Amino acid sequence: RYLTTSCGHGPNPDYVNLSSAPSNYDNSAVVYPGFLSEEEGQSLVKEVSKRMKRRRFEDGHWDSVISKYREIELATPHE
Repeated sequence: RYLTTSCGHGPNPDYVNLSSAPSNYDNSAVVYPGFLSEEEGQSLVKEVSKRMKRRRFEDGHWDSVISKYREIELATPHE
């Protein structure tokens, strides 16, 4: 069900703050430590930030869980 990163780390639930989670939360949010290198993370933030500047905030999401958000879809490079 879960990935293992190239550095051998699986998901770590300790990184997920459950203090505001709904009572029916199913532990589906996971964090993979070391999934991106520092350089990869900076590159991703730079690319997404450029594209998000042009996006307007949406009032509501189709499932009514979030509001006042921006989203973008990015193509995944094929290796």
